Amino acid sequence: MEPELQTSTGSIRTGGNRGLLPALYQTVWRWHFYAGIIFAPFLILLAFSGSMYLFKPQIEGYLYKDLLTVREVGASRLSPDQLSAAVKQQHPGLSIQSITLPDDAKSTVTFSVMNEGAQAVLYADPYDGKVYGMMNAEKTFSSFFKKMHSQLLLSGTLPNRLVEMAACWGIVLTVTGLYLWWPRGRFSIWGTVLPRLGKRGSRPFWRDLHAVPAFWLSLFILILIATGLPWSGVLGGQIDRAANATNTNTPPYAYLFSGQPESITVAKEMGYSPNNHVIVTRRTHLLQNKLIESLFVENGLICSLPECMQRNKSEGDRRPDSAGFHGFGDRVSSAWQPCFV
Repeated sequence: MEPELQTSTGSIRTGGNRGLLPALYQTVWRWHFYAGIIFAPFLILLAFSGSMYLFKPQIEGYLYKDLLTVREVGASRLSPDQLSAAVKQQHPGLSIQSITLPDDAKSTVTFSVMNEGAQAVLYADPYDGKVYGMMNAEKTFSSFFKKMHSQLLLSGTLPNRLVEMAACWGIVLTVTGLYLWWPRGRFSIWGTVLPRLGKRGSRPFWRDLHAVPAFWLSLFILILIATGLPWSGVLGGQIDRAANATNTNTPPYAYLFSGQPESITVAKEMGYSPNNHVIVTRRTHLLQNKLIESLFVENGLICSLPECMQRNKSEGDRRPDSAGFHGFGDRVSSAWQPCFV
């Protein structure tokens, strides 16, 4: 006896005379059902741990209020070097790995340190360097839920792969669910975009209570999973390589607490090329305590000075009275030694 399939509009389709579609519907339904049975517990755990980690500042601000709040706001903060020296003076055996400087004037400075071979978090007053306390980094609230979210509170790579697999199967659950939700036959708002809640406890009631909210949340779920996969073990490495190849990865200097280093012009000379009537400028920059010389035109940087000097040798031309650039559009095909070198 062929099974009967109930559509979102309540009509009945018999599998014996409908060809491929009923068989496909049954296959998708099985994938959706078994994937939900196996991976739904993982997804619920990930949703819970992720929500806890999302509200980390508010929760830790309550749990560790004495460590995160200064006793009295001072007139000026100590520099990172002064803070590090004050912390080491109070705890000589510490090895400081990083410093997190807060934006709030009432917040303490957070140090990531190694204490007797163990990773620890230390909190200090930004105005006088007094240490308020220190915690094992693996026993903080955020560390607990971060490990639950990424490794299910287990060690090794296998738990991380299970989390990644559950996230990927979350995509399968969403796509197959959308296929099962898709209205067949006569379209109706009820049971498609609005749940039928009239007959409580009936099959359409429970079906709509599951399918309709899932439809509205499906795009959000896919975005949530896609934005978490870059931190996964397998796909994360692939995404990182793709981002590096396309120059879309983390910007340079993103993790420097001092900000992006600025280029300071310490010398500037001008030259003129009569061949194509452009003004050429040589500027000497101070960037991260290194002098960098560059050549500029009105439309921006065209080449560094060593590169142009190399081109001088390859061209074998010397023009002491001009910069001698041959330009094509916004780029320069060849450059000779400028008169100001």
